[in-house]
Amino acid sequence: MKTTNRILFLFALFFCSLNYVTLAQTEHIVTLNVNTGEIVKPDIDPFCNFGQASDVTNEDFTIYVKNGDTIRWVGISTSSENDSVEIHSINYQGGKNVLGENVLNGVDGVVTGTVTNAQRGDEEKYNVFFKVFNNGEQRNGMFQIDPKVRVVE
Repeated sequence: MKTTNRILFLFALFFCSLNYVTLAQTEHIVTLNVNTGEIVKPDIDPFCNFGQASDVTNEDFTIYVKNGDTIRWVGISTSSENDSVEIHSINYQGGKNVLGENVLNGVDGVVTGTVTNAQRGDEEKYNVFFKVFNNGEQRNGMFQIDPKVRVVE
């Protein structure tokens, strides 16, 4: 009888663990690739992207997430290892505010946010504000780009 109880307990524990794994949140790393040697305002699109297909504009680039997922925005230079890109903030622009805050500020050039109270089909338009540094010197003030977040489940 004790062996049967142990087996039932192990099966219950296994199924609870399996359910936990399927509900686990995902961390999405969104990398902004910037040609730091050539980027200029106001037309920055030719000099930066999120690694999307060439027929998808930066404005149409969309991150697909689930409620509870974490998104981490980072920037990299595509033109020089001496240059850097710092994500300054993520600012809510329109739609459903799935990140739960109007402004998410960066720490050490990286911004992190969590999808909260979102439902399937919710979409948020937001601005990424970033700085570009050439050999440690900031170039042309603050840049901005405006992609989307869409909740799929």
